[in-house]
Amino acid sequence: MQVPTAETELFSQVETTKPIYLQKKYFAFMIRGLLFFLLLSASSNVFSAKQIDSVKIEKRLLWQKESSNKGCFYIYWGYNREYFTRSTIHFKSADYDLTFYDMKAHDRPSKFSASTYFNPERISIPQYCFRGGYFVTNRIHISFGIDHLKYVLDENQRAEVSGVIDPKVSTKYGGSYLHDTLTISSDLLRFEHTNGLNLVTLNVDYLQPCLNIFHHKIWLKWNMGLGGCFVITKTDVALFDDRTDNEFHLSGYSIAAHTGPRIEFWKWGFVGFEVRGGYMNLPDVPIQNKAPKRANHQFGFFEYYGLVGFQIPIPEVVRVVKGIMERKKLKHELR
Repeated sequence: MQVPTAETELFSQVETTKPIYLQKKYFAFMIRGLLFFLLLSASSNVFSAKQIDSVKIEKRLLWQKESSNKGCFYIYWGYNREYFTRSTIHFKSADYDLTFYDMKAHDRPSKFSASTYFNPERISIPQYCFRGGYFVTNRIHISFGIDHLKYVLDENQRAEVSGVIDPKVSTKYGGSYLHDTLTISSDLLRFEHTNGLNLVTLNVDYLQPCLNIFHHKIWLKWNMGLGGCFVITKTDVALFDDRTDNEFHLSGYSIAAHTGPRIEFWKWGFVGFEVRGGYMNLPDVPIQNKAPKRANHQFGFFEYYGLVGFQIPIPEVVRVVKGIMERKKLKHELR
């Protein structure tokens, strides 16, 4: 058995105290590392928050840069097609009182030709749309315009008829009817609003931005709105071969909603395609101008149209004009 000496005792003490010293050293290193990690995390969080705020600010500024339509005036021109629901038409005078049930009708678009659609003297012949508007806010705009539609009853359709016809007016059709089915031939009835069925409306719209390209030079937006007002007709009607091409007349009213995409170019021009659906009530349609002979009917309609427009950013125009006037005034003062 080996007896411990002074040397071995000292050596054993050194061996036992060395790990304690290292443990303290490692513990201090871990504390410093933890503090550094916490500091790094806090700084990254602050940086992330600032980055998020900067992105929000950038987006807000981007949005504000786009939303600069307030105060702008615009006009557009376009052409349309439409479809109509079936309509019950009532004709009344001293000589007859007739109702035609569930009558079918169609529009009458002009055949495309450059001389018709692009000639300033003839562009109002086809089914057109014309409107002018003003942006009250960045996206809300009001407008006033006319949609020139055409309404033509289908020829030789079969329909139920009720009412009374004086034989003095028509020996062929004179008599009484009660839901009798007849062929609506041209010698019985021809009826059309072809010059036209003029829908005059005051609209309130909302223009929603969707996408921009080329650094905000071209914008895709979506327009939607409601409108309504009165309907002016010019009715060409022949009842029992007694034809009259009536004068323009305020015949009723209409309400409608519309929506569709619009592409803006440098804030000065735009093109669009929209659809419109609505209801018309025409209680006072003339049969022979001012004679006490009237027709009335009501129906729904669906319209689609393409348009080309021009926009005038009035605030920018005013700013440019003011700048020109100030420069002229400054040059005059320097002389």
